[in-house]
Amino acid sequence: MLSKQHHLPRQLWKDVRSRGVVFSYRNVSIRLIKNTKEKRFSVVVPKKGLKSAVDRNIMRRRLYSILEEIIPNLQSVAAIIFWRNNG
Repeated sequence: MLSKQHHLPRQLWKDVRSRGVVFSYRNVSIRLIKNTKEKRFSVVVPKKGLKSAVDRNIMRRRLYSILEEIIPNLQSVAAIIFWRNNG
């Protein structure tokens, strides 16, 4: 599980959501703001895409476990939101 220090707080989540740069590819969109103080991440899986809460949680946990492995190798510091698109 991703450590608490790498989770995106609500205040920063709003900034990333409103001012972040968007990259989209197939089923995932990524919003990010560079040059924050720490590496922060959030994963969003909408109910419209996966109806079952169990399926949404499995998807979220898988992405967080991937992030946990990648974080030590990241060079730049950023706040990032991973958003699973519908479809």
